Amino acid sequence: MKFLFVGKDQIDFSKIGGIENSIKELANFLLKKGHKVIIFQIQDKNKHEVKNYYKQYKKIKIYTGTINNIRYKILQSKFDVINFVQTPFENIFFTLSFFLKKYFSNAISCKFFFTYPPFKHKYNYWQKFKYKFLIDKSFAFSRRLKNNISMKNHKAYFLYPPVSNHYSELNRIKGKKEKKIKILFAGRLSKDKGIEIVLNVFNKLDRRKYYLGMSGYFKSKKDSLYYSKFIEDLKIDYLNIIDYMSKSKKRLYIPLHKFDIILLPYQILSYTVDIPLLVLESLIAGCVVITSNIGDLSLLKGNIYTINEYSDYRNFLQTIKSIPIKNKKDFVLNKYLSNEVGNKYLSCIKK
Repeated sequence: MKFLFVGKDQIDFSKIGGIENSIKELANFLLKKGHKVIIFQIQDKNKHEVKNYYKQYKKIKIYTGTINNIRYKILQSKFDVINFVQTPFENIFFTLSFFLKKYFSNAISCKFFFTYPPFKHKYNYWQKFKYKFLIDKSFAFSRRLKNNISMKNHKAYFLYPPVSNHYSELNRIKGKKEKKIKILFAGRLSKDKGIEIVLNVFNKLDRRKYYLGMSGYFKSKKDSLYYSKFIEDLKIDYLNIIDYMSKSKKRLYIPLHKFDIILLPYQILSYTVDIPLLVLESLIAGCVVITSNIGDLSLLKGNIYTINEYSDYRNFLQTIKSIPIKNKKDFVLNKYLSNEVGNKYLSCIKK
C-alpha cells in the first residue's frame, strides 16, 4: 500500500519531540512492512520564500512546498491512505476536488490528533461535513482526546505514542545490579518539567546509596545560565546536557537501561501531550518510573508510581526511598512498542 502523511513542522524528522517521533516510528514501521511512505510537508512562509523540493530520509521521500503546491500534489498523486496531521481544507475548490478524488479512488483519509482541544473552531456544519465526507478515521494519542473526538465522530481510535524497539532491546542487555541505586532525570530541563523538584530531591539523597544522572537540554539560554550553577554544585555522577534548545537538532537516545529509576516530576504537560513518550520508553527499558499524577499517566501499566501532590519534592523523595527496587515486578509492555502500535493502526485502517 502507498501511505501519505501531510503536515507542517510536526513531521520534520530533524527536530526533537513526541509528535515528530510518533510520525517517524509509524512511518518506519510501515516501511518494514513493505509499504511505501511519502511525506508532504507544508511550509508556513511567504510563497516566494519557499523552494518546492524533495529530500530523502532513509526510504521515505519528503516533499516540501507551499500549501497551494501541496494541495496540487495531493490531487495529482495516487495514494491508498492519506494521513493528515494538518488538513488543508480551507480552500473550497480543493475540498470539493479532494472529495471527488477520494470517492472515485477509494482512498482512505485519516486525521491524526495530538493537540487538545481537538477542534480549534466551533464544531459547526462545516466541521460535520469535513468529518463525515472527507475524513474516514481519526487517531488520537491520548484517551482524553479520543473521548472528545468520539463525541463528534464515532470512528475515532486511541493509539499509544509508539516506542522504538531500540528500548526493548536495551532492556534485554541490562547489566548486573550495582550497589548504588541509579536515578536519572531526562528531557527538557525547565520548571514545567520539574527541574526544581529534581534539584531538591538530588540534594537530599544520600550519595553513598544513590548514583545520580541528568540528561537533556535547556529551553533557553536564560534557563541554562540560571540552572547550571545549581547542577554544578550537586556534582552529578552522569551529566549529558546540551546548552539550550537551539542546539538540540536531533533527539537524544538516552541510556535508560543503565538506570534503575527515572524521575519525571512533571508540573505541567503541554497541550500536545497526555502521555509523554519518555515515560513509555523508560518502562520499556525496564526502569521504575516515578512521575506526577497528571494527564493519562496513572492509567499506564508497569513499574510506575504516580505522585498526587506533585508540587512538593518531599513526596518524590519519600517514594524513592520506599519503593522495592530489588524486587520490582516484570511486566509485558509490548503494547507500547512501535510494532504493536503500527499493527493496531493498520487493523483500524482495514475496519
